[in-house]
Amino acid sequence: MEMSSALRTLNFQGDIAYLKNNQIETMRVTHAGYDGFEREHLLTLNGPVREVLREPDKVTCYFPESKTKITNYNRPGDYSLFSHLPKKLEDHRGSYRFILADSAHVTGRSARKISIIPNDSLRYGQKIWIDSETKLPLKYEVFGKDGKVIEQMVFTSITLKQEIPLRLFNSQIDAQDFKEIRHLKKSEKNVESSLWSFNKLPVGFEITSHSYQLSNGNEIESEHAILSDGLVSISVYFEENSQANVISKAGEFGGVNAYMRKINSYLVTVVGEVPAKTVKLIGNSIQRQPK
Repeated sequence: MEMSSALRTLNFQGDIAYLKNNQIETMRVTHAGYDGFEREHLLTLNGPVREVLREPDKVTCYFPESKTKITNYNRPGDYSLFSHLPKKLEDHRGSYRFILADSAHVTGRSARKISIIPNDSLRYGQKIWIDSETKLPLKYEVFGKDGKVIEQMVFTSITLKQEIPLRLFNSQIDAQDFKEIRHLKKSEKNVESSLWSFNKLPVGFEITSHSYQLSNGNEIESEHAILSDGLVSISVYFEENSQANVISKAGEFGGVNAYMRKINSYLVTVVGEVPAKTVKLIGNSIQRQPK
């Protein structure tokens, strides 16, 4: 898909308004491709200061309020500001239909709107306004069955650049006295090696990744599976001896829903940008096989 290629390769700088949970957050994003790898710098412009640096091998998040620095060496591309956008529309596996609208203007630029309509109530709809010239996404919306916008992201300004100096991808925050938390690389294993299984998944969803998460050099912290229908991803975490008093619990954060369930001595958490009934359906379908 041309949009996915543009997000990986183009050099640009811009300001973004992000609406979620009835709150608007503004951010400045700087993105560049160097020698086949991406770099991305994100800085909040209102509210609590937060900074995110995405490099080819890691992502570093700075939280000055709590004086915390989190470095994640797992799948850096998943932590991009644009990681939630669909990579290939053709991988919808029959779960969506697509409507291409006439040209419109976003941030003073010509764009084409693509509406992505789900064929069931287990996923949200999406609208993407793609720049007619560069193929960059200029605006993005997630909406529910009633058509109400759940989440929105829009460029309020954007500038394309031939080259962006590497110094612009350095942190602007003095983090010498910050506490650092490191998430080390995941150990990728076959799904067949796991004792966990899914009795029934929603139509179109399948396991696309399975791994074990390590933290600060300690023992295995959690097992992690990613499910996808080609457009949206759902994470499932399996943790031992965690919140033993939890039987089942649901939570919503804007368009992201989470469902936790205790299975023996394990806490299973399902989280994704899908309706609440979808994460609950998946969570209740999980089984653990005896060793």
